[in-house]
Amino acid sequence: TDKEWTSVIAIAPPHLVAVLGLARWAGLRGQDIAVIRWDALRDGALCVTARKNGVYGEIPVFPPLKAILEAETRETLTIAKSARRKPYPSENALRKAWHDFKKSKSYTTAVPTGADLTLHGLRVTYASWLRDLGFGKADIAAALLDKTDAMGGHYARGADKSRLWKRIAERGF
Repeated sequence: TDKEWTSVIAIAPPHLVAVLGLARWAGLRGQDIAVIRWDALRDGALCVTARKNGVYGEIPVFPPLKAILEAETRETLTIAKSARRKPYPSENALRKAWHDFKKSKSYTTAVPTGADLTLHGLRVTYASWLRDLGFGKADIAAALLDKTDAMGGHYARGADKSRLWKRIAERGF
């Protein structure tokens, strides 16, 4: 939810802010976040080839992500950096940093309902946001660097359910 996002990003350690921003505002997978380089940032877009399937895209850098990236230091080739300010050696190392943060007292206090929050869940949030903006399944799949329209529907299913529940409530008693 927006409330969870605001709570998490406010207390996230500096080395995870860009990681979270790339997941939330670009819909990137962890395997791409771990290796995306500063030189992928061109003309207001992240030029990315998804490691999972080889799909290329130029993902717009929306203002919230732009602010996050502008606050980052460029001391490494990669955007995402460990707490030691070095590139993550692997996606697993990046995920471990995220899981370690989720175990911290500051996290569990700020987001008591956030035990199940994942980087991949932020990809779903991104897709749902695009759906709420009126984009269809094919466009969402393309924005997520997925190959099939069905994946766009899969990732945006929460937004579709939310719309359905609103329509039901409006027509109910």
